[in-house]
Amino acid sequence: MSLKEFCSFFHEIFVGALSEQERFRPAPNRHAYTLCFVAAKNEGRKESDDEPLLPTIWLTTPHPPGDTRLWRVALPVVRTAERGAYKPVPPVQEESDLEKLHYPPYEEVPSLKSKMLEEAVELTGGLLPIKFHSDELHYGPIEWAVRLRGMDNLLYDVIDRPQFVHRLMDFITEGMVRYHRAREAA
Repeated sequence: MSLKEFCSFFHEIFVGALSEQERFRPAPNRHAYTLCFVAAKNEGRKESDDEPLLPTIWLTTPHPPGDTRLWRVALPVVRTAERGAYKPVPPVQEESDLEKLHYPPYEEVPSLKSKMLEEAVELTGGLLPIKFHSDELHYGPIEWAVRLRGMDNLLYDVIDRPQFVHRLMDFITEGMVRYHRAREAA
């Protein structure tokens, strides 16, 4: 089955030409179809075939590189093996480390985004809608507090230094509000 035939088949599913039962029956080569989009959006990077096929093809908005881009501090992890378990290393060890943080900017790479859109439209033959998800923060403030401070440290701080926790949470919340306002404006 050609890629164009795949696209036509899945377009029928999403516009309702098949019954509800038929829609959820596993389709032959479903993963191959999904992977062509995963490969396109990740420019050849190997991905799992566990990504479900949705009625809209969602691509990840390309952002500038850099591991310190969001909060202006590195977010390192320690791994047991190359692909093994990992433990985040919190960058905020002392209250003075809050001064190192900056509000996360919303940034895109428009030229790469346009190229990805063109490739996806070409792959689907224009039969499926293509959209970009752009939320890099995708967690709430408490998750970022845990990532930046560490769960144990944060829980001790709630008891020992509640004002520090308030400062941290205020900073993270304000940063997320600014980020999402900039994202909506983009």
